[in-house]
Amino acid sequence: MGNNSYNTDAQLLNELQYRIIKNKKVPRILSICSNCKKIQNTKNTWYKIEDYFKEYLAINFSHSVCPECKEELYPDIIFESSTKPTIKYTENGNIFNLLGLAYNSLKNKDMNDQAKEMLDRVMKAHSNFEVSNIISEYVEVE
Repeated sequence: MGNNSYNTDAQLLNELQYRIIKNKKVPRILSICSNCKKIQNTKNTWYKIEDYFKEYLAINFSHSVCPECKEELYPDIIFESSTKPTIKYTENGNIFNLLGLAYNSLKNKDMNDQAKEMLDRVMKAHSNFEVSNIISEYVEVE
């Protein structure tokens, strides 16, 4: 059950259920804010959903923007089909490793301008969360 690559949502859900039952750290029903989607733990502390899953289930998130949200957030931009390189990321929580993999992947695909642009944007980022979002705009992370 330690495998972090899932072929289907059902496999991911099975893994989550296994970890919940095994660790008994997470109740079967979670209180989630209907507005901001923070999750409340049993001690009445509210967590961002990503932080909650990382803390209680040892699951990290990779961020992207779904097609519907792209249309809503960026209505004036026409997105072509994805030409982003795909990288396999196996390190746990090392944002610098992820950045290096993404940068090298872009350079290897002769996407030098995108690699430089990504680095420039990352250098201005204020958090690992923001860096992760920027990276996911340039590469697909498996």
